[in-house]
Amino acid sequence: MLDPHLSFRWRRSSDESKGSTACAYDCKMKRLLSLPTCLPVAASPFVRKLVRCRRRHSGFSLLEALICIVLITFAFLAAAGLHLSSLRDTQSSAQSAQAAQLVNDLSERMRVNFQKTAEYMTSSAGLLGSCNTTAGCTSTEMVANDLAEWNAALAARLPNGRGVVCRDASPDDGTAPGSAACSAGATDPIAIKIWWDLRDQASGSGPIASTQRQVVAFIPRP
Repeated sequence: MLDPHLSFRWRRSSDESKGSTACAYDCKMKRLLSLPTCLPVAASPFVRKLVRCRRRHSGFSLLEALICIVLITFAFLAAAGLHLSSLRDTQSSAQSAQAAQLVNDLSERMRVNFQKTAEYMTSSAGLLGSCNTTAGCTSTEMVANDLAEWNAALAARLPNGRGVVCRDASPDDGTAPGSAACSAGATDPIAIKIWWDLRDQASGSGPIASTQRQVVAFIPRP
């Protein structure tokens, strides 16, 4: 006997061409039932089996959603790591280009002031405004001014940029101006060495990842 508080509306339709019968049940609740699914008494065994199957597998939806969330999270983390690595590579390439320009800049200054080439390795840096005017300055004063402008450009364009000019038979060495490992031989090539810090963040405020070096060696000729 059906619960008097539970009413059913039953619709039946037949498809003669296919020989199939579809039954639809609309269950209207008039009070809160503890039953998870409402089935009419006349429901076929196939329908009851289908409902039991759906009950058994209904809990998998939440599990599948959690697995999807975990996979998507790992995918975003991997993409973020790849993006940061790409930014660091781009930063390293840009700084290497800047270092190459600075090395070439000083070598051109030395070529112009050829008679004082040796003084670029021993002179102290000092800005002289007269060197950038039509009146000019002496070649010795030009050496000091060139070194001062070059050191300022290093500090401005490279993170912790510093450099040294020396004679070195094996120029691709040294870790800093104080540890440049210059051989200082009288006939050794002139080496212009630059060092700067490559950081983990593109902003230049992250921890130091490595110290980069750019070197150019040449033999001055008249």
